[in-house]
Amino acid sequence: MLRLFAYAGALQILVLALALATRAAALIALALLLGLAIVAAFAFLQLSRPRKRGTIRLTALGGPVSLGHDEHGTPHVTAENWHDLFLAQGYLAARERLWQMEVARRTAAGRLAEIRGEALLERDRLMRTLGLQRLAERALADCPADVRACLEAYADGVNAFIAEGHLPPEFALARIVPDPWRAVDSLAVAKLLAFELTLPLADELVRLQVARVAGPAAAAALFAGPDRGASQDAGVGAGIGAADASGLPELADLCELAAHAPQTIAGGLAWAVSGERTASGFPIAGCALETAPRAPSPLHPLVLSGPEGARLEGVALAGLPGLLAGRSRHFAWGFAPAGSGAAVLALEPADPQGVAGGTPPTAVQTSGSSMVPTAAQVSTASPVHGSVAQSAPAVCAGAAEPSTAETSAGTPEPQRLEMFIRVRGQGLPVPHTIEFGAAGPVLAAGPSGRLVLQSPVLQPAAEAAALLGINRARSYAEFRAALAGWTAPGLAAVYAGIDGTIARIETGPELREVVNPPDGVVVAGQPAGVADRARGWLEARSDWDAERLAPLSVDTVSVQAATLLQPMLQALQEGLRQGVYAESLSQLEKQALLLLSDWDRDEPVGSGAACLWERWYFALLEDVFRPRMGLTLFNQFAATRTGLEAAERLLLRTLSGEENPWLSLEGELGLPRLALQAFRRTVAYLAARQGRRPESWSWGREHQVRFRHSLGQAVPALRHLADLGPFPLSGGPSSINRSGPAPADPGVVRTATTYRRIDDLSGLGASAAILAPGAAGHPLDPSFADRIVPWLRGELTRAQAGSGSAEFRMLPPPA
Repeated sequence: MLRLFAYAGALQILVLALALATRAAALIALALLLGLAIVAAFAFLQLSRPRKRGTIRLTALGGPVSLGHDEHGTPHVTAENWHDLFLAQGYLAARERLWQMEVARRTAAGRLAEIRGEALLERDRLMRTLGLQRLAERALADCPADVRACLEAYADGVNAFIAEGHLPPEFALARIVPDPWRAVDSLAVAKLLAFELTLPLADELVRLQVARVAGPAAAAALFAGPDRGASQDAGVGAGIGAADASGLPELADLCELAAHAPQTIAGGLAWAVSGERTASGFPIAGCALETAPRAPSPLHPLVLSGPEGARLEGVALAGLPGLLAGRSRHFAWGFAPAGSGAAVLALEPADPQGVAGGTPPTAVQTSGSSMVPTAAQVSTASPVHGSVAQSAPAVCAGAAEPSTAETSAGTPEPQRLEMFIRVRGQGLPVPHTIEFGAAGPVLAAGPSGRLVLQSPVLQPAAEAAALLGINRARSYAEFRAALAGWTAPGLAAVYAGIDGTIARIETGPELREVVNPPDGVVVAGQPAGVADRARGWLEARSDWDAERLAPLSVDTVSVQAATLLQPMLQALQEGLRQGVYAESLSQLEKQALLLLSDWDRDEPVGSGAACLWERWYFALLEDVFRPRMGLTLFNQFAATRTGLEAAERLLLRTLSGEENPWLSLEGELGLPRLALQAFRRTVAYLAARQGRRPESWSWGREHQVRFRHSLGQAVPALRHLADLGPFPLSGGPSSINRSGPAPADPGVVRTATTYRRIDDLSGLGASAAILAPGAAGHPLDPSFADRIVPWLRGELTRAQAGSGSAEFRMLPPPA
């Protein structure tokens, strides 16, 4: 945001200087207009700032509520009962993150095209097909009364803020007015969280596309691992045989759609050590959450003080009542991906005469009698913003799940669901049909049949109820009982209680738990190698305290380099010996090789060796996989966690002498020669970019984080002007301080570990955390981006025991 005003100010000064030098009336007028535009833009932002002081009265309140802030902008909310506490949290969430909440619920419902136009139509189609909003509607119908009351209290608070009219500037720039928040919107956000925490759909789609492009044998060799057999069928998919690979539909566009940046949590790490391993005798727990770097973050720090001495401090996800991770007076907890619950893509045969060949399935129409409504039926005139698509009809947001008819043979008859998607800039909505197979929704169709998604996340579950139950739990038994409602696999929770209990629980139809293990350590997170490094860290001592453990979450050692660097250096030397003619390294290449040979595998921003390693490794992957995959598929493959892990395993197996369809140890296309070529190309690249002195190379010049401002979502033209950064970033895709690479460029960060936390259960106030870029949601707020520099340095902010001054009060109506 400051960059935007700086550029505008510089332009205004330049035009003004030219105007004074030339005395041209037109330039003078232009300078004045630019100055007025800058003043008007600043005034617009200033007027959109929400008030943080004063008193308001809300009819839904049962008692007084106070809101304050500490010196870092973290809100502190105090209420007399849970209803009022969640209502106040809803008001606060809307004040700081209303645009993020709007984008999250539109993402889950497949309604982004209403504000961004045709560019996001296909993404909306995918989300409608997945049906997260339909699942949220079903969950609301089954919601217990007490949970529903909490969700509705949260919604009342959100709507109280919306009614005040001080909306974030993104809404005015996008020319939309938010619909009232509903309890079902929070359930949809919870379902989106569950979906994004599991192994991403993009990973499975990319694996299938590799089988389609490179063949089943190549896919089996590439993706073979501890959890996958070496058979060709395992390389293609659990529900697809190798013989069907040639008949798979084209999946390139679907892979691209599924690889979009997450709106909630992309990954993370959670851990705990028992009191037997701490100096105080009480457990210590910590967590790190990985998100897309955005300004503001979809997370927001919060301290909630409620009835009977309840006190919760941690981080909430915009759109959900309660805290996602943090601590109470009784325990601390954190979440991380479990690495299970992956989607299964099955190929179902089609009828010889329907949509993928057979009799057209029964259509389930959930709107009115008109299959294609007229423009008058779908366009709503707004006196403020003109003709803008407002709320979608029930068919778009909450269409019912189609029934399944049984045939005489006892097999489910395929069904379909028809709906319409509003697209900004188009007069008529776009029809969309969802096909359902026996296992789930149909993603694509090809000669071999229909590709059907079967995912445990796409089943009714009680994610929001589980989170609320955790916030109100007082013991491990209550914590475990609450988490049992999260029936979808893919989530791992870590618990540490003041009674000394530590545990790791993995969700699913049946909870899998490890309670008080003999070694006194529990860890959850992905990739597995990163979790193993964290475990090694924690097992190294038995006198931990919070200060000694704080560096764990910012550990930047590359697990990948620790495994591959030495074998790769040996392969490079072998590549020199295998040349047709005698070859040697240039002086610059020798200096670079020496830099790598002395490297400790750590990746701080100033490391030249880290810069050389990451670029060399990516260049090698290009040489190995891009010729057979093609550019588009390779970029998608290299951006997935499954792809990176598969590539690492393949290189290790090749170096051990195992034969495979991708690589050998001999010839010009063997691994040693490819490693040499990639090394030479990387050294030349870095020399051109950073100079011919390898000791001066810096990882931070190649690996940077840019916090995408939400104004760029509302107005794409402002994307680069309003963003924060770029900033040099330590760590990489295989370190505890993890960042996920973007497709085609390992130096561009797509996700980053933006939240870190550590809790010492020896007493309240013995916690520290940090969230980048900051706590506040408005760009003119002092705490909007004040945490970026401490976050980059790896610092944590000590929690404050007080509740901050009561700057803002919420009261019920006078009696």
